[in-house]
Amino acid sequence: CCAALIFGQASGMPDVSGTYDTRVTLLRSTCRMEVESNPTDVTEYSDSTTITLRHAGTTYQGRLAADSSFRTQPKMLDFNGVRYDISIVGRFTPAGLSAEVTLRYGDPACTAVVQWEGPRRVRH
Repeated sequence: CCAALIFGQASGMPDVSGTYDTRVTLLRSTCRMEVESNPTDVTEYSDSTTITLRHAGTTYQGRLAADSSFRTQPKMLDFNGVRYDISIVGRFTPAGLSAEVTLRYGDPACTAVVQWEGPRRVRH
């Protein structure tokens, strides 16, 4: 009931499209890792359950639930000769975007979890 009212969309699904000022914080890591904050652009498609998140030049596809939670499909990337497996689980709130991003990478294998937090600056 309330998520749709909070985001102002009558379809029962939250309206989450926009640009979020995303602060990135390293929560834990088994290897040394540096993080930096970047905006996140969110696009919601006409079916209201498919979304994409574009952050730091990488696009992730996911599913949005009626309770404003979301989960992306695992994303495999090669960056500077290192293979990354990245997944995102989060929620949209009246205050903005909140998510945990899990990265598995390197040889020997490393795992890091970072937090994305930020308000929506622009609606699309």
